[in-house]
Amino acid sequence: MNYNTWISKQYMTMKTIAIIPARGGSKRIKKKNIRLFFNKPIILYTIEALIASNIFSKVHVSTEDNEIFNLITNYGIKPDFMRPKKLSNDETPIIEVIDFVVKEYSKIGEKFDQIWLVMPCNPFLEKDIILNAKEVFEKNCSDKALLAIKETTSFSKLLTLKSNNIIKPIDKKNFQVQSQNLTKTYIDAGSFAIFSYKFLIENNSNLFPRNFYGYELKKSNAIDIDDEYDWNLAEAIYYLKNKDNEK
Repeated sequence: MNYNTWISKQYMTMKTIAIIPARGGSKRIKKKNIRLFFNKPIILYTIEALIASNIFSKVHVSTEDNEIFNLITNYGIKPDFMRPKKLSNDETPIIEVIDFVVKEYSKIGEKFDQIWLVMPCNPFLEKDIILNAKEVFEKNCSDKALLAIKETTSFSKLLTLKSNNIIKPIDKKNFQVQSQNLTKTYIDAGSFAIFSYKFLIENNSNLFPRNFYGYELKKSNAIDIDDEYDWNLAEAIYYLKNKDNEK
């Protein structure tokens, strides 16, 4: 069945799924996905924001880890199936995780026209961001995907460090140019991406972002937590944000 036939049959029952990849084998921060962040497992901030948006037919936590599975189940959103361990190592491409989830749901008769990939350590994800991103996606990305991005220090200023500790600019031409005169650069915010079913079918072997629409997040809403420094930074920003909200 081609996509146009599928979409015509599903039009009246279109569904949206949020897939949260949360494996148990984090290395730099032990049990990162369920570590307490201000007395609450950090993954619950992501889940609560998704539920609060009220746009998802299904919020699915993709995990191979029993502790994560049980925590999420006790919270009230038991995953319908677990992720195979062969899709839970450091080298597993994220597209394989998405593809597995979509196919498993298809086996039980559930199909989704809009698929969100949402990172688990996402305490700054807000309902309004989700709703606005959905609106932008549906207006601009019918044949593309949407990726949350954030501005970063220009790559024109990057340096390499030689074995003798001598530094060398990667881009000699622009290294002396004032930063405000350089083209702005962006990176993946590590927050979320949105795909149409059609896009995944046509591009599941290659998600290179040439077909992605960029959705810029404020830096304060885009803390990609990879190590203890990032975790401490996220806690400090979260504390200050909530302190200001209490005033």
